[in-house]
Amino acid sequence: IGQTGASGHDWDDAEGYYKAKVGEVMADRYLVTDAMCGMGVFSNVVKATDQETKKAVAIKVMRANDMMRKAAEKEVEILEKLGRNDRANRKHCIRLLKTFMYR
Repeated sequence: IGQTGASGHDWDDAEGYYKAKVGEVMADRYLVTDAMCGMGVFSNVVKATDQETKKAVAIKVMRANDMMRKAAEKEVEILEKLGRNDRANRKHCIRLLKTFMYR
């Protein structure tokens, strides 16, 4: 909260989408560089720089409600399975690098 100027009451919009802020550091590692680079039914996506690797990453932030959380958990399972079955990245499917809880 101290880094973003946000309070506990304004993290999400009325529909449950997270309102990221440029300059915010997520999970003590990812510096937000674009607060909204995509949005879908279940989540929105922010662009960030991994401060450990200095690489650009996309962070998919699930909406704040139980149904969306369950859908996101299922998506994680699918992406993990795809990653396990294509370790050489021959199919060029999106890679799930990490999951984390945030706020």
